[in-house]
Amino acid sequence: MSICRTLWGAIAVAVVGAHLKWLRVTALTSIPIAASLHPVPHPQIQKKLIGLVAFSFLAPLAGANEASWLELDQDIASLSPMAAVAGEGLAVSGYIKNYYMSDSDANTGGWGFNAVRVNIVGSVEDVAVKVSWDMKSGSLVLKDAYARWDAMDNMAVTWGQFKRPFLHSFTTSSNKLLFISTTANAANEARDNGVMLNGNIAEMGTWQVAATNGADLATDENYYTARAAFTVMGAGGFNSLEGGRGSSDGTNASIGISYAEENGATFEGDKLGIELAGNLDAIFFHLDMVQYDDTFAGLDTNLGTALADTSPMGITLSYMLDDNMEVAARHEDFDDVDSSTRLSLAFNYYSVLPNKMMWQINYSDISSDDTLLEAQLLQLGLTLSF
Repeated sequence: MSICRTLWGAIAVAVVGAHLKWLRVTALTSIPIAASLHPVPHPQIQKKLIGLVAFSFLAPLAGANEASWLELDQDIASLSPMAAVAGEGLAVSGYIKNYYMSDSDANTGGWGFNAVRVNIVGSVEDVAVKVSWDMKSGSLVLKDAYARWDAMDNMAVTWGQFKRPFLHSFTTSSNKLLFISTTANAANEARDNGVMLNGNIAEMGTWQVAATNGADLATDENYYTARAAFTVMGAGGFNSLEGGRGSSDGTNASIGISYAEENGATFEGDKLGIELAGNLDAIFFHLDMVQYDDTFAGLDTNLGTALADTSPMGITLSYMLDDNMEVAARHEDFDDVDSSTRLSLAFNYYSVLPNKMMWQINYSDISSDDTLLEAQLLQLGLTLSF
């Protein structure tokens, strides 16, 4: 098995290495000849340089490793005889997330599922495996299906379908969110099929790089994602539970920077992401901002508006009233042509700690110059995890 791990690690390194080489060649050859007469870099190169400069600036500030965004390690470590269903090292978990929603603008109301999730996790020797499905639509929809192993001491390989590692708020499981729905920026992210490498940056932080199919599936170009995260204070702020439940005492903070790029036959585009999370005792804070270039092909999941040439941003604050109660507020600016914003308020009651049963009351108000986008929503949600 150690030989197999070494071979697969070498293959993954070669794949990503080839992609990085392609990016360097593209960067050098995409600059117009006239640019050699001027010190101003090409716009596409300029954005890559911003990411590199930010990475170089943040690295000296980092102090400890970010909490792993992959929850598979925790699932494997927590397997117990009571959870075994089909042999040693195999377990089933999941959650049900149901809500009632009233839309005062549309004068409608009713119940719906946010998620009906089933996860199967296990291991084959030193290879961890996860497969998950969702049934909220009434039929099985594949979510995750990947294998993960350590290719070397400081690098792991994930192979299959997984969440692209762009924002920590997206990689946080749906049953561990502070609000019933995730942030607007995280809602624009997706799972994809491909390969990912991740590891630690010495004692400074963590990194992930991925090459996946992208919008054109397996026909031509790939979708590339890279992310680095650093703990700049205390125990860090990127935790598996969003909000005050997942925070350590004292002052803690983490910062992440990410970059994604896709070039298809009929479309291309890239985006740069910045994310900050942490807490000051009972006060939790989170900020995310994504800058899309003017050629980015895609629509905002919430509003259906174009993402090209926008920089949507969200700010979240919460306060733990007690060990089992939390209040939160979130403001999001979609940065679209209609100046759309969303204000959300939440009250959470964690009736079975730490994350077995949760009641949530959410209110959100979407304001926009386009009246068709405006909405006032009131939700009452229940999440049960098993």
